[in-house]
Amino acid sequence: MQSLKALFRQPKSVFLLSFVQMWNRFSHYGMRALLVLFMLHALKFSTPFALGVYAVFCALVELGGVLGAYLAQKTFGLRRAILYGGWIVALGHLSLAMKWFFPGLALLIVGSSLFSTNITALIGEFYQPQDVRRQGGFTLFYMGINVGALLATILCGFLAENFGWEYGFGLAAAGMVLGNLALLKFRHLLSGKGETPEAPKKGLPLLLIGLGGFAILCMVGQSISLPLLPILAVGLGILIFRKLRKQNIPLKGLALSLVTLVLFFAAEEQIGSSLVVFTSEKTTHTLFGLPMATSSILSLNPIVIIFFGAIANALYLKIKNPSRRLAIPFLIVAGALALLSFSHMAIPILPLSSVMGVVALISFAELLVGPMLYTTCSEVSSAAKDPKVMGLVPIGFSLAALLGGTMSKFITATGYDLGFLVVAAMVTLFGIGLGGLQARIRQVTSA
Repeated sequence: MQSLKALFRQPKSVFLLSFVQMWNRFSHYGMRALLVLFMLHALKFSTPFALGVYAVFCALVELGGVLGAYLAQKTFGLRRAILYGGWIVALGHLSLAMKWFFPGLALLIVGSSLFSTNITALIGEFYQPQDVRRQGGFTLFYMGINVGALLATILCGFLAENFGWEYGFGLAAAGMVLGNLALLKFRHLLSGKGETPEAPKKGLPLLLIGLGGFAILCMVGQSISLPLLPILAVGLGILIFRKLRKQNIPLKGLALSLVTLVLFFAAEEQIGSSLVVFTSEKTTHTLFGLPMATSSILSLNPIVIIFFGAIANALYLKIKNPSRRLAIPFLIVAGALALLSFSHMAIPILPLSSVMGVVALISFAELLVGPMLYTTCSEVSSAAKDPKVMGLVPIGFSLAALLGGTMSKFITATGYDLGFLVVAAMVTLFGIGLGGLQARIRQVTSA
């Protein structure tokens, strides 16, 4: 009971920002639950093209966060960046509802670039460096993310598949509008933090329009941008690493964490891509005799994170060997994908519960990877006293989305059985490789 009271003993601003983020994630995950299915069934895109667009979109949302953080620091300020980003996101969802597809995705990329990284940074401003409430505040923030994701994947998917796509995207837009209205109504709780550092420059609208245009070109030309965007992401990462190296900070542990992030979340990205397509084509679409929307499989991810976080944390702490901590999540994912492949070889049309089980296992493995990634990044960020360290996280996620897109296109192109088995074998090799580096990993993670 005391720990629960401590959890909720936070600045009022943290509750406000957690509420706003919950509705942003509601809108984001509601849209992502529909995106691949919308391209396949409403727009009649081919499967490779749809999966390529999905991967490029996810990568640009992450990469844009680096630019959004820079613009907030130099011109907008955190609060205005969040507010402007939220309104642009809402317009993006409405554009999708009206089938203005690529302009809608471009608006979502621009809006998310301004919103996502900056709301996390604004929460951090309400704590002193040694404030013991910080962890509890970010726990509430993370809870809000997953509550929003859970509600969205259920409600937006149900509306879209039973009443029409425009209702699903419209509900996603309504969620973002609600979050923004709350921020406007209760902005006094922010106590002036996150305000504009200087007058916004006149060229900013053109810059944002240019970003949207670049995003459209990348998505339409996904077959070209899918292999080229990693070069941009890696280049940004190298620039950040070079600046950090000048501060004589040990970066081996950070580099290892980022490689782990890219390789693991490339496989995890299959939840929203190849597994959605597989569910649409190769399952019964019923659970315990009740009809279920294809997008409902995505609701397992936040459910597992919300209800099994404590179990995963206990298991993570129990595994003392650093190499095993890194290897086990990969082996769980590999086992889940291999099991799905062998099951489909035996039963051409699988029960929906089989895919749900795979999603649940991958989501549980995610809980084992997350603590290591964010702990390492936050420790290096504190040591460097440089927020650019956290800019490496969206760069890592963008690379994961691009690699995941390549995986999903391979899975669907070569046949689900062979595709899932090959990806499972690759993920197994990643895990074994990390396990084989036991002594080196100990040296790196203790550096």
